[in-house]
Amino acid sequence: MTVTVSVGCDFSAGHRVLGLSGSAAKCGNLHGHTYRAVFSFVHGTMEFDAIKAILRVMVAELFDHGFLVGRDDEFLSYLREHKLKHYVIEGPPSTEAIACELARRAIHALPLTQLVCVELRAGSDNVATAWSTEGTWHAD
Repeated sequence: MTVTVSVGCDFSAGHRVLGLSGSAAKCGNLHGHTYRAVFSFVHGTMEFDAIKAILRVMVAELFDHGFLVGRDDEFLSYLREHKLKHYVIEGPPSTEAIACELARRAIHALPLTQLVCVELRAGSDNVATAWSTEGTWHAD
């Protein structure tokens, strides 16, 4: 039997997702969310309190009260010019892409652990979960 432990981290960040159509087109406007990331690990690979501490510092320093921006978004130059906190995401900064990026960063920060998944909530209704398949992170 495999037992997992989970750590929740809350953060607030802005973003925009360009190129969507229909009712999702509104996401092209600058806006923000309160996010909740839940990182799940195989139990026993590292002291639980240490995992919590590392993840919470990582999320606070990299993501909290920053702007999540796609590398190709012209707004990135404005953020850099004005020295505003931001984090560059490969591709559009959708909830799915952010969940995958959180997973990659967690693996980098905690190389001795076995990450199972990252569930990311954007507000109360939207959830994306990142899973690894043969070393590649994807979200559904």
